[in-house]
Amino acid sequence: MSIEPARKNMSLDPSIAGRRKREFRDKEPRQLNLFESGPAIFTDVKPSPDVQNEIRDMKPGSMTDEELIAAIPKSGPHNVREICDQILGRGLNDKAIPGLVQLWNRLTGYGITNPYIEQICSIETLGKIGSDNARDALSKIIANPALAGVVLSRALEAANDAGCRISLKRLERWLGHDSPRVRTVAYSMAERVSPQFTVLHAGIADADSNVRRAALIAAGNLGYEQAMDGLLSELRKVPTSRIVRALLEVADEETIISLGRFADQNEDYRVIIADDLIQREDPKFVKIGMRLKGTG
Repeated sequence: MSIEPARKNMSLDPSIAGRRKREFRDKEPRQLNLFESGPAIFTDVKPSPDVQNEIRDMKPGSMTDEELIAAIPKSGPHNVREICDQILGRGLNDKAIPGLVQLWNRLTGYGITNPYIEQICSIETLGKIGSDNARDALSKIIANPALAGVVLSRALEAANDAGCRISLKRLERWLGHDSPRVRTVAYSMAERVSPQFTVLHAGIADADSNVRRAALIAAGNLGYEQAMDGLLSELRKVPTSRIVRALLEVADEETIISLGRFADQNEDYRVIIADDLIQREDPKFVKIGMRLKGTG
C-alpha cells in the first residue's frame, strides 16, 4: 500500500513537513467521526513527533499484552502491521477493539483516495476478529455517509469478512455505486438479507465480471435457479470453491452429473462436491459422492 508523498517528507524539517501534510490533506473530503460522544466532529490526525519517536522504538514482539494493546492507537506506518499481527496471533481480539477504533478515528477524514496503512490495518484486523463487538465497530464505520473512495471499499470488505449484516435499504446505495469494487462486496453482503432475485439480477447483468460473479454466487446460495446457467459459465472460466458451493445449491440432475465429472478432473474441488452429494437423498447422487471420495 503506497503512502502519500507528504508522509515521506516527515523526515525533513518538522514545520515544513507538517505544513505540506496539512495543505495536502485539507484538499481531501473529510469523513465524520462517528465514535466521539455528542455531535460528530472532525479529527486532527497529525500525531506529535514525541509520540512517533516513542512508538518507533518499541518492538511489538517483545511487548506484554497490556503494552501491545496500549500501543495500538499510537502505532504508525513502521510498526502497525506487526502490532496487528501480534494482536491476532495472541488472540487478544475484543480487548484490542477499542484501540483499533481509536486508531481508525485518529485518521478519520483522510486517506480517501490513497489510504494510510494504519487505516487499512485497523479495519482489516477488525474484520479478522469477527466478533460481535468487531461487527458493531465496523457497522458504525461503514455507516458514515461521507466514507468514500478506496477507504469505502476496504471498509466494506472488512465488514463482509466479519459477517456484518446490513439492511437491504442501506446496501442499495452501494449496489449501484460507481466503483465496481464497492458493488462487488455489496452483492456479496446482500446474500445475508435474502433479497428478491430482481435485486440480484442487476448485478448479474453488470458490465464488470467481478460484480457479476458476486451476484451469481449470492443468487445461487439463496436457491435462485435462474443463476444456474451463469454459475456454470463462471465455473468453466474461473472455478472457485464459492462458485462450486453456490452451484450445488441450485443444481439439477444434469448439472450434478456434470459436477461429478468436473470433480474427477479437478481434485481441489472433489471433497466439496463429494460431501454435498453424499448428503442428498437420491441414491444415485450418493453413489457418485462415495465414488469421488474413493469409498464407493
